[in-house]
Amino acid sequence: MAEQTLPNAIVAVLAQQCIQRFEAVEKLISDVETHDLRSPLEGFTTTDFLDIFARFRIWTGNIGALQRGRASLDNRIEHTHVYDEVKRLLREVALALLDCKPIDSRTYLVSYSANS
Repeated sequence: MAEQTLPNAIVAVLAQQCIQRFEAVEKLISDVETHDLRSPLEGFTTTDFLDIFARFRIWTGNIGALQRGRASLDNRIEHTHVYDEVKRLLREVALALLDCKPIDSRTYLVSYSANS
C-alpha cells in the first residue's frame, strides 16, 4: 500500500518555510565581506546564527518535522495540545527570520517581536 500524503501537513510546510528562510539569511551573511552578523542589543554573531540553523536542521530531522504521511510529526501529534504550540513556534521562527534586515555591510538587526 502506498503511503498517503496528509492533506494538512502543516508542520512539514512550516518547517520547510523556516529552512528556506534560514537559507536566505545564510546567503545574506555569505554575501557580507566580513561575515559579521550582529544584533546591536544581543551580540548575535554569524557563528551563533549558523549554530542555530544547524540545531534546527537536527531537530526537524530527529522528530520528523519535514516528513509527510505516517512518519510525519503532523500525523503523530495532530490531535494533541502540543500540535498548536509547535505550529505557533514554527510561525514565530519564520517571522523572525523574515525580519533579519541588513543595517550596513557588517550589521544585521533582528527586529521581530512576538507581540507584533
